[in-house]
Amino acid sequence: MSGIIYLLTNTRTNMQYVGQTIQSLDARFSGHVAAANSGEMSLIANAIRVSGSSAFTKQILENNVRATDLDNYEAYYISFYNTRRPNGYNERLP
Repeated sequence: MSGIIYLLTNTRTNMQYVGQTIQSLDARFSGHVAAANSGEMSLIANAIRVSGSSAFTKQILENNVRATDLDNYEAYYISFYNTRRPNGYNERLP
């Protein structure tokens, strides 16, 4: 099984979020939107609620990452893009 590492960028604030998924990026983003609409209190859900889902761009950073390597890739890109709170929407490293 493999997955992707993705980057969401809020075009209003330029704040970013790095994530991982074994789903398609569109399916995972729909999950973020659903979480925002249900009142989840994560930073990314709150940002989607405040700015609207259309304010976010989606970018795949890495494709076909082995499932066992996803955490390492995600941690690398969180550090690379400096997306941990308060600079971005990531709340923790994997």
